[in-house]
Amino acid sequence: MSIIRGRRAHRKMATRDALQRAALELVRSRDPDSVTVEEICARAGVSPRTFFNYFASKEEALIDWDAEIDAFVTSAVAKRPASESPLRAIRAVLGSAVADAMGMELWQDRLELIREQPGLIGRFVAVMGSVQRALAAGVSRRTGLASDHLYVELTAAASVAAIRTAIQAWTDAPDGTDPARLIDDAFAYLESGLAPPGGSQAGLAPPGGDG
Repeated sequence: MSIIRGRRAHRKMATRDALQRAALELVRSRDPDSVTVEEICARAGVSPRTFFNYFASKEEALIDWDAEIDAFVTSAVAKRPASESPLRAIRAVLGSAVADAMGMELWQDRLELIREQPGLIGRFVAVMGSVQRALAAGVSRRTGLASDHLYVELTAAASVAAIRTAIQAWTDAPDGTDPARLIDDAFAYLESGLAPPGGSQAGLAPPGGDG
């Protein structure tokens, strides 16, 4: 039975990937508004009914986010060692995960698409909002503060801003730039109290050797 479940999960993942790839290919070659769900399904070799088993809209297929990821992020942040600050816990959980995702071809295509099609920024902002809420829930658990406490919300918002800024810097950087380094440097700036590079503020060291 476990083998059958494993095969089904593999097929579902393959179908999801095929729909995402088809949506990206079609939208990158045309105006996004002119691409229909039916065309995406035809390219992926599935029915429109199957499409809506995975995604609620075309935009969601282009820039998807699984609710299970939010649950994982919340739990992982909450369970990091108590010796870590909330910001360091978030840095540990998201740094490597986001950097790994950014190294994948599908993610690179999505980021390029967002840059080419500003109309998709709204969907990207919605995904980042979901990440921020998941982070806030994790910080709330590890601190005992309410999820709407100013400290909790500010920590989550600053972390998302660091990731978003690092992603933007990576899309504008020369080929070969390490996304993990950019994310790590962004969080290091936050942890330093946003001290300027070069250590111009006494007692605050610049992050990661960034000059």
